[in-house]
Amino acid sequence: MVPGIHAITGRAALCLALLCLALLLPPPLYAVEIAGFRVEQAYVELPNIKVYAEILNNNGVSISDTADNVTITATVGSIQTSNGKISPFDKSGEGIGYVFLVDISKSLKPPQFEHMRAAMSGIIDNMTQKDMAAIITFGKDVKVASDYTADKNELKAKIKALRVTDDQTQLHLGLMKAVEMGRRIDAVVPARKAIITLSDGEDDFAGGMTKDEITDMLKVDRIPIYAIGFYNPPATPKKDEHLKTLGEFARRSGGELIRANDLPYDQIYTTLNSRIRKAFIITLNCDNCMGDGQALRLQLALTSGTKQLTDGMDIRILPRAKATPAPTPKPAPPEGITTKQIYIISGAAAVIAVLAVVFIIIRRKKKKRQPQQDNAPHQAMPDEDITRQFKEGPSGPVRKEQALPQRRVRLKFTAISPAQRTKAYEAILDKPIVMGRNPAYCAVTIPDDEEISGVHCEISKSGGKFYIKDLGSTNGTLVNGVPLTSIQKIDEGDTITLGQTQIRMTILAGQ
Repeated sequence: MVPGIHAITGRAALCLALLCLALLLPPPLYAVEIAGFRVEQAYVELPNIKVYAEILNNNGVSISDTADNVTITATVGSIQTSNGKISPFDKSGEGIGYVFLVDISKSLKPPQFEHMRAAMSGIIDNMTQKDMAAIITFGKDVKVASDYTADKNELKAKIKALRVTDDQTQLHLGLMKAVEMGRRIDAVVPARKAIITLSDGEDDFAGGMTKDEITDMLKVDRIPIYAIGFYNPPATPKKDEHLKTLGEFARRSGGELIRANDLPYDQIYTTLNSRIRKAFIITLNCDNCMGDGQALRLQLALTSGTKQLTDGMDIRILPRAKATPAPTPKPAPPEGITTKQIYIISGAAAVIAVLAVVFIIIRRKKKKRQPQQDNAPHQAMPDEDITRQFKEGPSGPVRKEQALPQRRVRLKFTAISPAQRTKAYEAILDKPIVMGRNPAYCAVTIPDDEEISGVHCEISKSGGKFYIKDLGSTNGTLVNGVPLTSIQKIDEGDTITLGQTQIRMTILAGQ
């Protein structure tokens, strides 16, 4: 053999091995051509805003590798945010809050329903320790079959108990309930949510929610809807139109429509679940954002090399949650003083205070008995008389008591709905008060009406008059049966309707 052949052959083998290893390893993000950027959901907890987004390659496949060479800038309205840190979701340790929206109408054939149940059970089996799921069914009625839970056995039992029973389909109301549940910000429920549903896109319930109402609901604080669209053969223009509507809902929500076609449902659910997890968390800081309940545009720009992609969504900036102050620790007694001595000193101080009060009272009574001299100089009125004024009476000026100007007003809201007539809510109006289901932001919390938004409406006072405005709630606010379209004056005794709850406002007292 020619000298050096062994060395050349060894180097060639090494190069070949390194080349094979490079081909087998997943390419870093900077080596992948980024072709798409999609914002799915935002979670606002001022001053932080957490955004869940998807980055796609040229094949429309989600990328989930590191993003060291990617920069993110963002604005909220006209306010520039800071940070823009981006990290893979699957390495964050966070969970996902799944909302399974299950069609129990007879539009589903028994084999389809069985495949769907098996596929959902498969997703539940693959849930991590941080994941939770809820189940909502829709047919002629919409019901919560299971609230958020991490108990896999309970969830699978609920799914196993479902049956195709109904002759009508309230898809729109089902979507509304699913989005409301997705907007929940309970401390134990994951911030990231995903609605998964299998539907043909048809809503045949007369008098139910309309397509436009769902479209409006998805404009602000959207929750991604991943819809698996199907239809029972034969294909018709009407069936295709229903699927197009379902696809519009999915896209507006930041989700996606997958047409079932000939793919097995379990494969679709598995692929969908994998895609949901291949996302990124973008952490923003907005110290200058005002928590006034207004809807603002959150716009993000992703820059990778010379390419820049942008996407965004409308979010509602709620007030910052009030922090519970830590209890002030009691100061320790100085060294050398025993507990018994402290009791003695405290008792002596209390006796001295009582004697001082008695002395002041006796002195005031003594002064009142002394007749005032005609030539005595005019004395200034005591502090408590500053709020008095004079008016002309039949026999001359008469002193009239007048209270200090009212700054705080106590309001009472009495439920007049048939199912809630025993309930009443009170609040102090010293600044605008918010009404809704979320106790972190609302002075008046009505938690047992699912059609009330987390932050629903606001009542304020100006110039001695009361005003009410809707804060972009899902179902709107009515005063005396008339929907609010702008801020409106409200009087004592007026009826306010939030969701299914009717309440009457009463002014108790000023403080």
